[in-house]
Amino acid sequence: MLPRINVIKICNASVDICERIVSLFCVDWFPGWEKFDWYSVQPSDDGLSEQNCVELRNVFKYPSKGQGITDTFYWNDRDCLVTNPFVCQRLKPGGKY
Repeated sequence: MLPRINVIKICNASVDICERIVSLFCVDWFPGWEKFDWYSVQPSDDGLSEQNCVELRNVFKYPSKGQGITDTFYWNDRDCLVTNPFVCQRLKPGGKY
């Protein structure tokens, strides 16, 4: 992440990710792949590693080779040294700061 975020709470908000409006709800972590017995459920940090930052993503690993794309973006815990595109803030039409 370019700006690092250690604590964040966004409730019932919409954000602009790469020109696409994405709706977010509180604590919307990836639930895991149902067809693989909830594999890749998030947050997955054991508290001892460096996954102390969050990111929004829609691609998650399968238990074997490959990965899948979800219909929506979910929170994922991630190492803070990993760089990702950032989320920009803009007003809703007719909105105020």
